[in-house]
Amino acid sequence: MKEFSALPIELKVDFIRLMSQISFGSNGATMNFWDKIAAMVAGKSLSLAPHNAIYVFYSLSSVGKLSKEVLAVLDPLLKQFLDHDKLNYRSLKYIVQGALFASIKDEQLLIRIFRSLSRMKYYAPAKYYSTFKQFRLYLSSLYPDWNFTFYDNRLYHAATEFNPLRSMNQTKEK
Repeated sequence: MKEFSALPIELKVDFIRLMSQISFGSNGATMNFWDKIAAMVAGKSLSLAPHNAIYVFYSLSSVGKLSKEVLAVLDPLLKQFLDHDKLNYRSLKYIVQGALFASIKDEQLLIRIFRSLSRMKYYAPAKYYSTFKQFRLYLSSLYPDWNFTFYDNRLYHAATEFNPLRSMNQTKEK
């Protein structure tokens, strides 16, 4: 097998995403693997596009390996991605979860996430409601004087459709 550093960037990001999903189980990737990924990002030996940086940000923050050095490298890429016009809720979900896992307090990054969700052209899907609601509660605890009207408008339909017990009580077709 090729050395990880010799792989093309697309394969590296896909591998990091896969390892992130596996790591939630008890037999996932070792912390040594995540230390190496964090060192590669902090050392800038892993060049990332903005749309790939969100997955690395999410993966490293979910396993607790998001240091100040890594965040300094990923922060401009995340901000560049958030300024993009073609955002979708799935990508925003990864950024929001990463920010929640790492307890990000960088006001500029939080403002960009907040504005990105507020300016979406369509309402949030119900499957992302709990993530965005948790983020809203996190923001309101940090900044109680903010106006959440547009943010709440994006979540209105998802809030009315959201049922936390839906997966437990699915109807069976006959």
